[in-house]
Amino acid sequence: MKAITLKGSDKLTKAVISSYGAAILSLIVKDKDGNEKDVVLGFNEPKDYENNPAFFGAVVGPIANRTKLGKFSLNGKNYEMEINEGNNNLHFHFTKGFHKTDFEVAEATDSKVTLTHSIKDMEDGLPGNREVSIAYE
Repeated sequence: MKAITLKGSDKLTKAVISSYGAAILSLIVKDKDGNEKDVVLGFNEPKDYENNPAFFGAVVGPIANRTKLGKFSLNGKNYEMEINEGNNNLHFHFTKGFHKTDFEVAEATDSKVTLTHSIKDMEDGLPGNREVSIAYE
């Protein structure tokens, strides 16, 4: 679990990104008077995202939004996910989604970070091998 600080310029002076959940921990911007403010709702430390009940700042996936009745069909095969919001599935899984993944830092410079994660077929209960890449610049 790492926090990566990116240098900004002009009005966005700094961003802090966590490898855990690919979460935006902080965006420091200047207001109209030149005062710096953090405009991100969330936690200050990467470790605090381990108990993130509201997906604050984190990347949501591999499915975002609601899946009706937690079911879908692909190529004639049916798949079921946990029901975690009413009669539906919300954002795939509360403990196995991207918001609970410690991404690998594939590239980090002063102004850009690229985070990656590989998922094998059915490793998370979903079909298909997937390579996920998230870049902040």
